[in-house]
Amino acid sequence: MLVRPCINAVGYSHKFGDLTGSDKVEFRFVDATGKLVLDFFADYVTSSASCPSGYGSLGVSGSDGKMVVGSAGDVLSVDTSISRNLNQSPEFYRFAVDSPAPESNYPTWDFYDSYTVVVSKNAFGASSFGGVSIPKPVTWTGSFESSTAGMNIEWKWAAAVYKQFNADGNSLGIKPVDGDRLSVYRNTDHAGVPENLKKMVISGARGGGGPNCTGSYTVTGKKAPCFIPPGGGQ
Repeated sequence: MLVRPCINAVGYSHKFGDLTGSDKVEFRFVDATGKLVLDFFADYVTSSASCPSGYGSLGVSGSDGKMVVGSAGDVLSVDTSISRNLNQSPEFYRFAVDSPAPESNYPTWDFYDSYTVVVSKNAFGASSFGGVSIPKPVTWTGSFESSTAGMNIEWKWAAAVYKQFNADGNSLGIKPVDGDRLSVYRNTDHAGVPENLKKMVISGARGGGGPNCTGSYTVTGKKAPCFIPPGGGQ
């Protein structure tokens, strides 16, 4: 299953510390009878000595991640875009302070916030997969500042379901940006598409399967960041 909450804004500052200790997404899985079999929160990013960069997702086992219903053993993996970004190679370890720029120089950096979750079929027992949902409201918190007056931040998310997925996030071929120019994937797919597993997408969550590999976006939320004149910040 792929879930893609995303932030789309230019010219704003979102502190890395805002991501640790607050950001998470809740997932609820039901079997074919409608019974709730898994309910958990997935951690986005936390300080971790087990990650090469010093940061990564702790899944359902630490920080903001936790189980509500079901067994943690049935959650095979939790991966996030920031965890993949920071740990892809030593070159990227330093970007826990600032995101790389310009974007065109870093085609493997995913500038969207996304979660990739793989669960075991054993969670559904004698029944089969029935569905997955992200309880409303989905919240994303942080402090936003801009040195350019009149900026606006837009927020929206989408989710899709896959009948087969790989627990190794590096093997999925996640497209980091929209469009056909700024990544190795020269197609019109949205950012967040697992290019190596597109044929495995099925109907569920916010998608209908077929060519819709990320699901449909929610309505767009907007927020004006605090204006900090150049030289007036910390």
